[in-house]
Amino acid sequence: EPGVEVSIDHRPGVFYRLHNQTGPHFQLDMRAESDNASWQPLIAHRDDATLEGVDAFEWGLILAERSHQDAQVLLRRLELDSHHQTLLDSYIDLPETPCSQLLEDSPHFNARMLHLREESFTRPPSWYALDLDSGVRTLLKQVPVHGSLAPEQLVSRRIWATSHDGEQVPVSVVMREDLAGQPLPTLLYGYGAYGEALDPWFSIARLELLERGVAFAVAHVRGGGERGEPWYLAGKMAHKENSFHDFLAAREALVATHISQPERIVACGASAGGLLVGTCINRAPEAFCAAVLDVPFLDVLRTMQNPELPLTTAEYTEWGNPEAPDVAERIASYSPIDNIRSQRYPALWIEGSWFDTRVSYWEPAKFYARVSQAQQGAAPILLHTDMSSGHGGASGRFKAWRDTARQDAFILWALGLGNR
Repeated sequence: EPGVEVSIDHRPGVFYRLHNQTGPHFQLDMRAESDNASWQPLIAHRDDATLEGVDAFEWGLILAERSHQDAQVLLRRLELDSHHQTLLDSYIDLPETPCSQLLEDSPHFNARMLHLREESFTRPPSWYALDLDSGVRTLLKQVPVHGSLAPEQLVSRRIWATSHDGEQVPVSVVMREDLAGQPLPTLLYGYGAYGEALDPWFSIARLELLERGVAFAVAHVRGGGERGEPWYLAGKMAHKENSFHDFLAAREALVATHISQPERIVACGASAGGLLVGTCINRAPEAFCAAVLDVPFLDVLRTMQNPELPLTTAEYTEWGNPEAPDVAERIASYSPIDNIRSQRYPALWIEGSWFDTRVSYWEPAKFYARVSQAQQGAAPILLHTDMSSGHGGASGRFKAWRDTARQDAFILWALGLGNR
C-alpha cells in the first residue's frame, strides 16, 4: 500500500507491529504468537508525539518518541509482565536539553542493561551502559576533543521564535559559557526540507568559531521533522513560504533575546538549506551581514522543469510538478535565482562541486553571475567551485578540514573577527 510503513518486532509469545496506517505519527499494535486474530493496539496514535522506533527485550520495550511540543526525542521504558500488564512506564533521563539520545545495540536480549548514545551541541558523542535496576550509568566511550576549548566550557539553550502566523519555531543556540548573557556575533544555520530533523549534534570543527566568540544557532524551521509530520507538511509544496518566514523570525528572536548582535549575523545553508538562505537574502538582505550557500539548490524552477536531471521526478512530492501552471507560479515566487533584484546584498560565499549530481555545479555559478550584476553595495560576492568533490563535499579527511577552514575564514572575516 503506497505510503504505508510497517516494522515487526518480537519477544517471547508476542509480536509487535509499528505502522502508520491509522495516522502519520505511527501506532504500536500487538498480537499473541499463537493467535491469528487481528492486531490489538498497545500504544495508540497520538497527535502530540511520533513513535519513531521500538526495540523489544525479554522484560519489555524501549520506544523512541518524538515530542512535537518540545522538538525532542525521548526514550520510553515500558516494562511488561508475562500477561502483558504494565509494570513500569517511564522515560529515560536526558543529561541536558536539547540532546540527542539513541538506543544502541544492547549485548543481550534478556539483560537489564541498555547501551545508549548521547550527543548534544556541548557534548561529544558518548556511549553509556545504563543499569535498569540501579540506574547507574557507566561511560564506555567518548569521542576525544583536543584543543584549548573544552566541551565543558560551552552552554546551549533553546529559544522559541514567533513566526508570521503565530507558530512557535524552536531555535537551538550554543556559545561559550563565559560569554553567555551578552549579544554575540552569530552563525545562523537552517535546512527545513524532506522532513529531516536537525537534532543536536556536536562538531569539533565548530569549536574554531565558538572559541573566537561566535554563537552558533540552528533554526528548526517548518519543512524539517523536528516537531513531527505536521511540521514537515507545513513547510513543503504549497506551504513552503512558512520555511522562509520561520528563518527570518528566528533571526529576529535571536536579536530580541540579546543573544545576537543584529549587525553581525551570518546565514548559512547547504543544499535545500541553500534554497532557504538564498530566498531569505533576496527578501531581507539587510538581515544578515553575510551568507554562506554550500552546494545550494538555487534554480528550483528550471531544475523541476527538466525531468532529464537525476532527481527531478522524485522531487515532485517535495516541491511540486511545475507542469501545472499554479505550481510553476508558486515555485517561481521563491526560487532564489528568479528573484534576484538590484539591491544591496550582504557578502556571499557560494560553493559548488563539479561532480555534484544532486545540485549541478552550474546552479551556484548562475546565481553568482546574476547576483554579482545585481549587487548595488560594496560587499563581495564570491564563488568557489570544488573540482574534485560531489554533493557531500570532500571525501578525504584533510581536504574536508581545508574546505571547512576556508568557509570559517570567510565567516570570521564577515563578522569582523578576521583580517580584512
